[in-house]
Amino acid sequence: MKVTLRNIYGASGILGLLVEQQLPIRVAFRLTRLITRLNEEYSNLDATRRKLVEDYGTKIKESDPTNPSFTFSEENQKKFTEDFENLLSEEVEIDWSPMSIEDLGTDITLSVRELNAIGFIFKEFEDIVPTEKSDTKEVATA
Repeated sequence: MKVTLRNIYGASGILGLLVEQQLPIRVAFRLTRLITRLNEEYSNLDATRRKLVEDYGTKIKESDPTNPSFTFSEENQKKFTEDFENLLSEEVEIDWSPMSIEDLGTDITLSVRELNAIGFIFKEFEDIVPTEKSDTKEVATA
């Protein structure tokens, strides 16, 4: 199945919460395989995002050297946002057959936001989850 890097970026935290839940073994196994593959893509995406931050931003001297903060000129902020948005719209192929929400069981609770973030993994969302750039913009700078 094809998913955008935006889908992966938005789903990373939610899938992390989901794996902490008690799930049927078959579902847990499938999700473990999916998350392993998505984490590879997420790591590459985050490394590229950090590179963009370093390219367009100016490191704040007083920030933590192990996790520096950056500031951006208005022009560089626009360039960063444009480049990152273009990156998020890239599609990747993931070996995944969507599962049913019912496979999670009845003890799992998710907010609407959480469900929308991981909707691409469910059959029920196949026709409604955007895999292309949406009107909503989520941009992290540092």
